[in-house]
Amino acid sequence: MKIAFFLSNYPVLSETFVVRQIRGMIDLGHQVTIITGQHDLSVDDPLSGAARIVSVRANTGGSSPIAHLLKKSARLLLGAQSGKSRRRIRAGLTGLRDGIVAPIVDILSVGEQGLGHFDAIIAHFGPAGVRAMYLRDAGLISGPIATVFHGLDVTEHSLVKKIPAALPPPLHPDRITASDQRVVEEEADRLGC
Repeated sequence: MKIAFFLSNYPVLSETFVVRQIRGMIDLGHQVTIITGQHDLSVDDPLSGAARIVSVRANTGGSSPIAHLLKKSARLLLGAQSGKSRRRIRAGLTGLRDGIVAPIVDILSVGEQGLGHFDAIIAHFGPAGVRAMYLRDAGLISGPIATVFHGLDVTEHSLVKKIPAALPPPLHPDRITASDQRVVEEEADRLGC
């Protein structure tokens, strides 16, 4: 299978659970791509190159990030007659309407080439799952998305509020907070915290 792991940052030394999951998929013979918002080149790759790494927000080649994004925005708007450009603009504007800036920056950063098709896209943490969803809506990535929510996703209320209301009812922020918060509280009580 072609599997993508969608991560906000890679590598993050404290997220050994993510690296173990990726390594497990590689060991099972899957073709794994890590799609990351930011690839930290100052940290050694804990997978030693066993997975392809694609940075959504690649190096701007020495130009300022704002100038780079303005140039990409102009290209996107000039191509607005094409269905692909309209789809990307619509997805980015939906993200802005939902109060999230990252999707429009991601859409502009990825550009025309897209990220490819995958049999499964596994996003770790809610914000990464939301970003992957907007990129899929923009036609820049394809495949089913599974988002793994972690403790931070359900305990940081400002983060939970950014999850768009457009998500299906089981994933709507009110439901995430209510159900997962109860589970977290019950587990904390059980552990005597």
